[in-house]
Amino acid sequence: MSYEEGNEEQIKELERLEQTGKSCLSKDALLRYGTLKSAYPEKAMNVITYLAKMIQVGKIDKKISDTELKEILKSMENQKKEINIRKI
Repeated sequence: MSYEEGNEEQIKELERLEQTGKSCLSKDALLRYGTLKSAYPEKAMNVITYLAKMIQVGKIDKKISDTELKEILKSMENQKKEINIRKI
């Protein structure tokens, strides 16, 4: 398998994850996701991966509203900020 084939497979996998994750978003949440994707593509991929995994394990069974998407984004942001560096 060449590098291009591996890269192509990764792109297809990301597209599949995005389709799965986007299927659970309401219209307003989908609009917010689109804005997030254009401004912060890495954050958008993290959110959509999280949503796709939650759908696959059955934790999400309804449409995610814009407010719920904001809460998910906040919780993901807070997890990152909890890193503390201490001097010895």
